[in-house]
Formats: sequence, structure tokens, C-alpha cells
Amino acid sequence: MPRLTLRKVNAFTTCGVAATGNPAAVCLLDAALLGSMPDSLRQSIAADIGLSETAYVEPLDPSSSPGPDVFKQLNTFRLRWFTPAAEVPLCGHATLASAATLFTECGNPAPTLHFHTLSGILQGLEALAPDAAALEAAGSPEFMGGLIISTLPSTGEEGGYDFHSRFFGPWLGVPEDPVTGSAHAVLAPYYAAVLRKQQLFARQCSARGGDVWMDAGAQPGRVLVSGEAAMEQTWEAEY
Repeated sequence: MPRLTLRKVNAFTTCGVAATGNPAAVCLLDAALLGSMPDSLRQSIAADIGLSETAYVEPLDPSSSPGPDVFKQLNTFRLRWFTPAAEVPLCGHATLASAATLFTECGNPAPTLHFHTLSGILQGLEALAPDAAALEAAGSPEFMGGLIISTLPSTGEEGGYDFHSRFFGPWLGVPEDPVTGSAHAVLAPYYAAVLRKQQLFARQCSARGGDVWMDAGAQPGRVLVSGEAAMEQTWEAEY
């Protein structure tokens, strides 16, 4: 049974406060561990941890990885994300959590990391309480990845946010995601056109809440999503 080091990282925090943002588990898998980590075990671990996402970071080419310092020496990795129920093709907050782990915990000096993957009123928005069971019954995982609800801020509202949102994903075993990076990759082009600005600042209004920065014009056909992250917990476990 492999012995793993797992980290809980809060992504898209507000001013670096650990009790805000969206928590994700991050597991670094070097070449020695990859052979004992089939997809079924990865899924089982994600379900056992119970966070909205568990991210697995591994060398892109395990056969040529430089030993135990692989996560410090390389700047390109493979990244996969698992909810408690299924693997998903994209997850923004767990990507930020993975990058934060490599930068702060592993001391990776690269200016940029690359990951290969599969893939208006604030108070009123916070007060929404959709029926997760009814949402799940209204669709199936084959056709429903999640529900985004978004609105412009009210006039005179503090915080400087360009828009607010919430994300619900009961079809993937996530009744509500605290802060969803991938949703902002979808919302950014829309609000860039509506507001006629490329650099955006948004608030996801879950119970935890979190802030997200976006640049819809930095690269053609891409949205740059960024935020703060706070390391909360590291533990070891055998599976």
C-alpha cells in the first residue's frame, strides 16, 4: 500500500485568510508512486478525503524525472482532478492549489508552471438556496457539469468587484463549490464584452467566499485566472 503525503490548500482566498476560498487536496506522485496509483485508487482517495477536488500532480515523463527533487526541478507536469464521484476535465481552484504547493512547499523556482490536463445583488445571490436533490434529478452527469449563477454588483457596493457568482454541481457530487476557477474562465469573456474591459475582479458568494482575478485579453483564445492561496494542512496516509 502506498504511503502518500497529502496537502489541503485553500485557493482563491480573500487576503490570504485560510478560512476563505475553496479547499482542495493536492497529492504529488513521483515515479516511485505512479505504479501503485491506478485510477480506481485515486477515485477512492478523493471520495475518502471528501473535498470538492483532489488534484494529482505527476511528472510528464516519469522515466526521465530527476529523482526525489522532480517537483522542484521541473516546470511541466501532468495534472488530474477527481471529485468524490468522478474525474473531471477542468478545475481552476485545484490547479491554483497545485501550483501553490509546488512553489511554496517544494521550492520550485520556475517563473511559470505548465500542467498537461484532459482538457446583481450580492446579498440576493448569497441568499439563494437551491434544492440540490431537485437539481440532480433535473439532469444527468453525461449532460450536466454544473450550474453557474451570476450577476452584476449593486450600485455603490463596496469591494470593487465586477461581478458575482455561485456554482452548483450535484451531478459531480459537489452540491455547491466554494470558489470555481473554471467557471470564471467561462464568465470572463462574457463580462469582458458586457463591461468593455479585459481585466476583471470577481467574488464567488458561497458560504466561504473567495476572490478571483481574470485577464480575458492577455492571450488570444485564453483566459488567465489567478488568485491567492493559503496552505492549511499536510498529512500522510497509507492506501
